[in-house]
Amino acid sequence: MIIKNNTQEEFDKYLISYIKKTLFFSSKEFYKKFAENRDTEILILDAPLANENDINFVDIIADNSSDVVKEISNYSTDIRDYIENRELLKAMESLNDREAYILYKLFVEEKNGAEIAREFNVSKQYINKIKGRAFKKLRCCLEKEVK
Repeated sequence: MIIKNNTQEEFDKYLISYIKKTLFFSSKEFYKKFAENRDTEILILDAPLANENDINFVDIIADNSSDVVKEISNYSTDIRDYIENRELLKAMESLNDREAYILYKLFVEEKNGAEIAREFNVSKQYINKIKGRAFKKLRCCLEKEVK
């Protein structure tokens, strides 16, 4: 067993006390600055826009909780509205409305074949047949454009 001498114990107590006080006052100062900045940010966000008196900065901040695809899907059930690739969009013109709608249900609404079959009161195999026919048409049109 090692016995510390008196001066070492006093030094340890002093050092621990110094560290405790430093942490305490630093955290107090940090919280004070944090509170000042928080209040400033709130005031800035609540301020009206320069030209608009009834619209605040808070009103124009994007809401990340909303799903853009679902919001768009409330407006359009045509899969062509979701396609950005020009070649694919041109190939989509070869599909009839039923094929396009089934592809919309599969890829935009992310439904499976069984769910779509229930909606149409047909078999899942019939939905897969339509999907296969649609893919075949798209593939054919896209291959023509490549050549």
